[in-house]
Amino acid sequence: MKFKKYLMIAAALALVSLASVKTTMAYFTDTKEATGGVTLSLGDSRLTPHETVDGLVKHITVENTGNYDVFIRVKAVYGSNYDASVVDKTSAGWQLKDDGYYYYKDVVKAHETAPELQLQIKVKDNTAVENSFNVVIIQEATLAIYDGDNVSADWTKTVMSRSDYDAKFSNQGNEPAAQQNQSTDTDNGQGEGDN
Repeated sequence: MKFKKYLMIAAALALVSLASVKTTMAYFTDTKEATGGVTLSLGDSRLTPHETVDGLVKHITVENTGNYDVFIRVKAVYGSNYDASVVDKTSAGWQLKDDGYYYYKDVVKAHETAPELQLQIKVKDNTAVENSFNVVIIQEATLAIYDGDNVSADWTKTVMSRSDYDAKFSNQGNEPAAQQNQSTDTDNGQGEGDN
């Protein structure tokens, strides 16, 4: 009698299990097809400098070839016997600040170029003039931060700090870490394209 009771319970469980297998299989094998798509891009904020020299005037434009609106700044690096200053009438919108950078006041939209900055190179001591000299232009960008009707720049943000860079890349490759760091361009707070 006990055996029949257990047999009936087992048969009932088997029947319930078999009945639910079909629904379970349908649930796990059901498919839907979706069409369409969205292209996602992390983008890039990349600058392309354009420089020409006419006598002692350096003509500089910076093109935003990236995908984001940015603010830009430019710095001229030169020897101690030289000085550079903005040619006032032709460099509207550029302003020299205390950190030595010339800041362009407006947002430079993606795929647009900032107006030309003209720097007049001046020789301080004519007796020590060299046959040639080089004025290196450093350009940097930071993303334009939109907040309603306001737009601002945060020049303190960096893509990667030097210490983080060193920690991440110091043990890669066969070169010693010091050689790798010497041959790597500085990030300048912007990432790729800051040459």
